[in-house]
Amino acid sequence: MNSDDIRNGTVRYRERSTGVLKREGEFRASFPSTAFPALLTQQIIGEYGYDLYFFTPKPEHTDRQQCVEGEPVLTADGCYEQSWTVQDIEFSSEEEAEYQARKAAELIAAVHVAVQNLLDIKARERDYDGILSLCSYAASSHPRFGPEGRAGVVWRDNAWSTYYAIMDEVSEGLRPTPTVSEVLAEIPEFEWPEV
Repeated sequence: MNSDDIRNGTVRYRERSTGVLKREGEFRASFPSTAFPALLTQQIIGEYGYDLYFFTPKPEHTDRQQCVEGEPVLTADGCYEQSWTVQDIEFSSEEEAEYQARKAAELIAAVHVAVQNLLDIKARERDYDGILSLCSYAASSHPRFGPEGRAGVVWRDNAWSTYYAIMDEVSEGLRPTPTVSEVLAEIPEFEWPEV
């Protein structure tokens, strides 16, 4: 425990008899005739039947788990810390179906974004703003930009055709929902034309 912990709002004052948590102002207001020092330590508030109580971050957990607050834990320096346990969430069959549908939709959205990013990043290799900018040069008579723009249009068509063919297979139940990396691995490679 240090003064920074106390001053940044992560600490409360826990009344021993009730377990009620109070903010510093509430603690001070409970003893209006007492002139407390600016920094309230465990030793000082302990004389009034309180302990310092520190909040702790929730532990890492998946979206199929929940963090449940446990009983406060007494630390070696006589303060209390918030405690957590991670518990699996029990889904009904209906909730499980909704969960799977939501996760599939989230993954499909992420795959869509990843394909778009792949196209844009490749176009930026030659200083185009993105795939749209590259493809806008398809009708150009410029000896470099025209061929690059036409190659970009063909690649963009192939990339999105591959993406939608994969998604059709998923929606028809012919394959499980793929990961982003699995879809990107199926997107045809792009080769800049020789100009």
